[in-house]
Amino acid sequence: MSIIAERLAQNQENLFRNGSGIKNTLVNLLSQGKVDEAIELFADNNEKVSKAICEYNPDFHKITERPDKKIKNRPDYITHKIKENHQFRINEIELFFMLGQPLKWEMRNSVEEQEKLKPVFKLFMDFLNSQHYDSNNRIAKRLAGAETQCAKLYEIYKDEGVSKVKTIILSKSLGYDIRPLFNRYGDMKAFAVGYNLKNSKGEITLHWDIYTSESIYRCDRKNTDISISDIDGWIVKKEENILGKIPIIFFQQPKAWAGAESISERLEEMDSKTADIVDYTDNPILILGNKVNNGIPGAKDIGQVLQVNSKDDVVKYLEVPNQNETKQTERDNLLEQMHLATFTPDFTFKNVKGLGAISGSAITKSTILGHIKRLNRMEIYDEAFERDCSLIKTILSKYLYIDLRNDIMSMDIHHIYQNPSIGIDDNSEEISRWREIGGMSIESVVSANRNVQNKELEIERIKLEMKQQQENENSKNLNKE
Repeated sequence: MSIIAERLAQNQENLFRNGSGIKNTLVNLLSQGKVDEAIELFADNNEKVSKAICEYNPDFHKITERPDKKIKNRPDYITHKIKENHQFRINEIELFFMLGQPLKWEMRNSVEEQEKLKPVFKLFMDFLNSQHYDSNNRIAKRLAGAETQCAKLYEIYKDEGVSKVKTIILSKSLGYDIRPLFNRYGDMKAFAVGYNLKNSKGEITLHWDIYTSESIYRCDRKNTDISISDIDGWIVKKEENILGKIPIIFFQQPKAWAGAESISERLEEMDSKTADIVDYTDNPILILGNKVNNGIPGAKDIGQVLQVNSKDDVVKYLEVPNQNETKQTERDNLLEQMHLATFTPDFTFKNVKGLGAISGSAITKSTILGHIKRLNRMEIYDEAFERDCSLIKTILSKYLYIDLRNDIMSMDIHHIYQNPSIGIDDNSEEISRWREIGGMSIESVVSANRNVQNKELEIERIKLEMKQQQENENSKNLNKE
């Protein structure tokens, strides 16, 4: 057993004895400059990620390896290799159901506290806008669905003495090797980001940025000689992490098209073979029997007539057996199985062209597969977005607006998934009409409105507004008297 393997085995044993042991091992290795050994502690999902990327990118599909046909004494027939992007379409539909409408943020403090905290809540929302939060979330979700993992880094820095924050999206396809480190309880203890940089000599060198809640380690290779020992091969610079939290949000999920891999390959194979058959039979084949008196017309001759000796002489075109119905049935079945396996509604033009004529609730029912998958993904992303909110509050309170720390940290902020634009059945007008004629109480109105998330807080807010309106009316009446 190698020294590294022995060390890893010992680290694993320590991990089960002590939940914080894995982090201590990491810090000890980095303090000795043993970056290669330290990186081995992190979860390496590169094999799974690379496989997903190859399935997602049509240029790497199996159909591209389809051999050409050898023809004796003639050039090879170049077979069709039709690459299809089912994976991209499925991933985009999943993204649409999750974040087709941006996340909505609300405070769940009492109404009185909300009035007091409005200015700092505005700072929170302004920060989201400055970081292009919604578009970055969509980018990160798209990459996670395509590659099974992605990360979002909040890099804090000074620009001419001004404190600034930049959001950076990290994934393998963007040139980053991202590796989380969890303890046995599922708590993230560190996160490593690997990337290549070109130095002044034009040499490409590997770098690792390793984040813990206390420190950030910038690890640079001295040169490109991979034979250098672990101890001498790296320069490690340690920086204080003033946030006290790892400034990274890690997204991890199954690939969006999981369960439909073989179906996609079969569809590409079928469509490619069908295209070959069209080539084979595109030019009609003429069958002649006995003798034609006036010669066979050329390819460009139009309206020519063949004269034969008798009615029994054969002049006809070869008819290719028609298997289109069987093939179409199989193709339709495969597409249906793909939608079912991946919980993806069929949004082809044929299926959606009539949706505008039915109610929003009917649209929702017809796209129930997407809503089921949405709930499944929410189980994964809820924790990530909660941590994202907590991290942003920390950035605001410890880095950008230190004087407002107490107010910022006292905000009880929660995220709300909004319905995607398709399938929304807004009943607010109908509810208002019932309210005006006295047919519904405030509690009933709020309970019936599907757009209200926090019912109790909304009722409290409405009653306070009604009380203030009544006081204003009373004040106006007194002034008139």
